[in-house]
Amino acid sequence: GGMDTNSPASEELLLYDGKHPKEYLQHLSDQLSLSLSSPSFAQALDDQDSLSLFRQEFHFPTLTEKPSRVEDAPTGNWIEAKEVVYLCGNSLGLQPKRAKERVIVALNSWGEGGVHGHFTQPNPWLTIDEPLLPLMADLVGALPEEVAVMNTLSTNLHLMMIAFYQPKAERHKILIEHNAFPSDRYIAESQAALHGYDYKDAVVAINPGDDLTTEGLCERWTQELAKHRETAAIILLGAVNYQNGIYLPLEHIIKVAHSYGIIVGLDLAHAVGNLPMFLHQWEADFAVWCSYKYLNSGPGGVGGLFVHWKHSGDPPVPQSSSVLLDPKYRRLAGWWGHDLLTRFQMGDGLFTPIPGAMGYRSPLFLLFPSQLFNPQLVLCHAIIN
Repeated sequence: GGMDTNSPASEELLLYDGKHPKEYLQHLSDQLSLSLSSPSFAQALDDQDSLSLFRQEFHFPTLTEKPSRVEDAPTGNWIEAKEVVYLCGNSLGLQPKRAKERVIVALNSWGEGGVHGHFTQPNPWLTIDEPLLPLMADLVGALPEEVAVMNTLSTNLHLMMIAFYQPKAERHKILIEHNAFPSDRYIAESQAALHGYDYKDAVVAINPGDDLTTEGLCERWTQELAKHRETAAIILLGAVNYQNGIYLPLEHIIKVAHSYGIIVGLDLAHAVGNLPMFLHQWEADFAVWCSYKYLNSGPGGVGGLFVHWKHSGDPPVPQSSSVLLDPKYRRLAGWWGHDLLTRFQMGDGLFTPIPGAMGYRSPLFLLFPSQLFNPQLVLCHAIIN
């Protein structure tokens, strides 16, 4: 249902689009005749929360840090807390209570089956990621063929930049948002440098300006894209800025960028599982994300990526975008991205990529981490829905 523009998620997104959260909360507090800053108002919201039962599905930390300095923490000088308000899901999501038993099952399949685990049921490692594809597609508004579950966010972003960042002398700049997550900036700078460009010139940070409403952000990005229309090769954006929480008007930015022939890539680390996404409908070229924040897969949890089907060479639906890449363009080829029907022929034939995003499952498709973390992702998707 992620691509259904008439879905409740889409309607809710449009309903509150461009409004400050404080305005909405003030409206609720007026309705309840309670002060916006009072504990009773917070409790009233909790009492009306239809999702509150899902709190029981997760473990909550039972320890609170006592030392005031980080360097003192390893001494183990902690005090126990009876109840914790956990506001760190943007950094690391809580552990689902059923995760441990699922991980034990995965470990047992390795211990008891050895190499046979690649092919034995119920979760053969050879296709361990495939049950997740429709679930991930649903979360980001994509076709199942447009997503892959693999690696980490930074590794996937490098893989996507290798494929999509094809600079030319007159068009080589990478546009990023002001205050982008540091690793996004590192990757943009290193990719520019690998192509022989001075990253201080090639990577351009776009300041959102003072008007942070949807209308203001649309106008700002329209102006900036027009300004860089002849020099920008690609835009790399975080859908939700990790510092200020700004949710960029992605559909508008993608549409304007494509009108100038600029590729658009997205970092959805703080958006996936947090906001409804419609990547296929928006015609984003590619996107990457992690799963240990709002998808609660655990530290080191496997990442995901999206590649729009229009870039696969055999799109199932007509595409209107002017930004299309040759399906044979560069990628890092490897074992897991090769078509399964001929993968085990072990000959000297050419690399035959799996159609869609799965063809990028190389060279670092992390198999056993996928086996360990996939159950948590399945659980979290069930809870989200």
